[in-house]
Amino acid sequence: LTNSPSLQRNDDDVVLEVSVFDSRPSLDYTAGSGVQLNGGMACLGKINPDLQKAVMEAGIPISYLRGRHKSWFRAGEVDRLWDYSVETIIKSDAKGREELVNDDDKVLWYAIMR
Repeated sequence: LTNSPSLQRNDDDVVLEVSVFDSRPSLDYTAGSGVQLNGGMACLGKINPDLQKAVMEAGIPISYLRGRHKSWFRAGEVDRLWDYSVETIIKSDAKGREELVNDDDKVLWYAIMR
């Protein structure tokens, strides 16, 4: 967020308060783990629409949530716990559609490497 152009501008009449919560004592930016952006994408669009668009172009849209685990009864196989369509869940809920679907009818739920 510190590199966001909207946070670097010198607008005296605009005050942005940003909080970042992380359980690690420091951020290792070389680790390269993925970051899932869901509600954060909607917030990012309010802060800086151009940056939101850039993240959408660089990121990967998440379309399904799948839960699995190694089977207890069949060696080498997995058991499916759940399989949800993110788009169906969000678009079928009025508040979800209002908050997490943009003007181009795209669901704002992405993953990106940091």
